[in-house]
Amino acid sequence: MASNDNLSIDLFAASRETQPLVFEVGDAFFEGLDQSEILGGDLRVQLRIRETGDDFFVADIEENGCVRVVCDRCLDEVTYDIEIADRVKIYYGEGEPEGEDIEILPPNTNTHDFAWHVYELAVLALPIQRIHPEGDCNAEMLAQLDEHRASRVDEEDDTDNDPTWGDN
Repeated sequence: MASNDNLSIDLFAASRETQPLVFEVGDAFFEGLDQSEILGGDLRVQLRIRETGDDFFVADIEENGCVRVVCDRCLDEVTYDIEIADRVKIYYGEGEPEGEDIEILPPNTNTHDFAWHVYELAVLALPIQRIHPEGDCNAEMLAQLDEHRASRVDEEDDTDNDPTWGDN
């Protein structure tokens, strides 16, 4: 039905399970995706799938753990704890079912790959600005940034108001 390396799940078999499917995803999972946002991590993913009738499935996904990303300030790795849940609706068949955010599973297959869902949820759980706590950034990099920082207009000499400017 599923393995830790493969999040392609047989929806019909999984919907008959009484216990949620549990996966541990780590660095290899994130390295195997075509993405550059998350460097690695350790997540426990819980997936519960149920058939709601008329070839519709609902998949509840919960993620707990941590991921590593690049600090926006110093460019070193920073680790964030993740705790997030979401629901995915899947329609098995042809045509366009009514409703929003419903994924379609072609009738020739019973499996749906949840890998990208797991990745997207982890990204959504991250803050917009990803930085180390105060004092934990790379001091060398912060010194370099400070050295090359542009000064503000009000910090520079105001030559427009200098009476000697332009007088020759």
